Amino acid sequence: MIHAKNVHNTTVEILSQSGYSADPIQNFFLERYGNAYANELNTFITAVEAGDRNPKPSGFDGLQAQILADAATESLKTGKPVRVS
Repeated sequence: MIHAKNVHNTTVEILSQSGYSADPIQNFFLERYGNAYANELNTFITAVEAGDRNPKPSGFDGLQAQILADAATESLKTGKPVRVS
């Protein structure tokens, strides 16, 4: 199982007899993931400047992420687990 949480304004989560609550997620994806995009871009630039012909993540890594996303979508549609090989 993979679990990636969204970014909230705080890390406070409350679990009580009445249920669960947390701050809402930040609204726009760039607010939530801006640092991640900046890190990816800086890593790519560093790899290009260094002449690295095999930067990470690779196109293959991207393909694997897409395969997982497709399997998750299929599982959502069918309500059944989808095997990924």
